[in-house]
Amino acid sequence: MGQQQEQYVPQVQPVYVGEQVQMGTGLGGMRPIAQSGKVYLAGGELVLVGTQGQLLDRAPVSQVTWKKTWYTMGSVIFVTLGGERRYSLGIKTGGLMLLTGAARVFMGNSAGKTFVEALTQEQARLAGVPTA
Repeated sequence: MGQQQEQYVPQVQPVYVGEQVQMGTGLGGMRPIAQSGKVYLAGGELVLVGTQGQLLDRAPVSQVTWKKTWYTMGSVIFVTLGGERRYSLGIKTGGLMLLTGAARVFMGNSAGKTFVEALTQEQARLAGVPTA
């Protein structure tokens, strides 16, 4: 039997939680590491949590860069943690799997946009940049 991994529990109230996140690594995020994980922005960190609730990776938001993928219309976000660890994040919502085609891409794009906005705001807040 496999080892029991410790479940991640945020120590502070998250400013953002992305659920049902497909995560991958490698070239273009093609190696899946979580089918239904979570992404937290909490305590000044971006935290990636696997399908079973295990901690996959974390980094201070000041060390996180992101890029939208043009071929998914922004529904998949590539993030780099600490300048070297790269992940693809397909952030969805609970009802998204019931949708198909353009509606599914649009909803994914909306979830990706919300994540990017939250990350950017948290980076600005921690850097002391005033936000509107």
